[in-house]
This record gives sequence, structure tokens and C-alpha cells, in this order.
Amino acid sequence: MLKTKRFCLVLASFSLVALLSTCSKPSGEGVPPPVPPAPLVTSLPTAPPAQPTGQIIDDFEQGNFQQRWWSHQAKDSQMNCTLAGEGYQSTHSLHITFQRGTSRPLYSICGTDLTAGKLNGTTSLRFDWRSDQPGLKMLLAVDMIDPTQDAPNVSPGLTAFEVELQSPGDAWSVATVRWDQFRKAPAIGEHGVNQLDPAKITNLYIGMGSNLQGQVWLDNLVVLK
Repeated sequence: MLKTKRFCLVLASFSLVALLSTCSKPSGEGVPPPVPPAPLVTSLPTAPPAQPTGQIIDDFEQGNFQQRWWSHQAKDSQMNCTLAGEGYQSTHSLHITFQRGTSRPLYSICGTDLTAGKLNGTTSLRFDWRSDQPGLKMLLAVDMIDPTQDAPNVSPGLTAFEVELQSPGDAWSVATVRWDQFRKAPAIGEHGVNQLDPAKITNLYIGMGSNLQGQVWLDNLVVLK
């Protein structure tokens, strides 16, 4: 009498394990034919999550940097805003170097003008950034058209809103800030409206917080719906 023989083959490929089993039995009447092995299924690699997309304010790859970005310095502070030869997966970014005195942070700023209505329907601002040291305080601010704003020593008809962020350190990181996180600047006081309307934003600017000195790089400024 023939003895039954069984052959088992186990194939392991990274995270996918396929078990294929074939069995042979003695020939004779009433013995079913061997069952063919199941096809080997190969899993496809999973693509990384796509980066959020939106309306680009500036990716710093377009040239004419000096025509798009401006700066203002207080007498006791230095703040330089230049085009750096390095970006996040790109060749350029905004490079801010600063050394502060005792003046309020938003007296030394760099910024860019925006057309009113351009940000209508958007919910947040996204950008990539890094710094020469972690924990640098940066004030991100916008001016909004507001005919009711008549605070003394402040440009009439514009209300400033701001939010404070802390820099991530040397490695590039992404920051997403919602418009409802912005608060009216203290210099406005009780004057003007209290809620930011992105459809009325006319510029975006950056000031450094209570740090004495440091460097920050920003890239891929985008607004999201």
C-alpha cells in the first residue's frame, strides 16, 4: 500500500505571508484530483499622505522678492528679511534674522501686501518653517479693513489681528493657524471690530517676540479653504 505524502510550502514576503499547500494522494477510483494552489496576492506600497493644498500666497520661487516683501525696523532693533538659498524641498525661502531691543515686537516687522478679497472663504494659514533655536516667539499678524477703527496712534481704518507661535528648532516643521486663533492687537484697545474677516485682509506681516536674537526660515505660505 502507498503511503500518503504531504508537501507544505510557506512563503513569507515582508509583511505579507502566503500559505500555499499542495497534497498528493494515492491514485485510485474515487480519489479527487489535487486542489491547485491559491494565487499569490501582492500588496502595493502605501503612498504617503498628500500635503494639504490651497491658494499660494508665496512659495519664494517666483523672483522679484524685494517687490513683494517689505520691512520696517524700530530704532533699537534690527530685523532683516531676505531670500534664502534654501527652502523646504525647494531652493528658496524667507529668511528672517533679528536682534531686538525693548520696543514692542510689531514695531520691527517684515510683511507682504495682499489684495482685499483674495482670502475670502479661507479658514486657515499653513506654512513650513524652522529656526536656529527652538522656542523662539514669533508674532504672525494681519491688517483688516475696518472703517470703525479710530484708535489713537494707529493707522485709521485698519484693525490688526495677531497670534503668537513658538518656533520648532532646526528641523523643518509645518504650522497651520486658523483665522479664529487670531486676536485683536492690544494697541487697538476697544476700537474697531473684534472678529477677523479674512475677506478684508490687506497684508500679512511677521514680528519677533521677547527673544533677544535669532533666525527663522519660512516657506510655502498657503491659505486653506
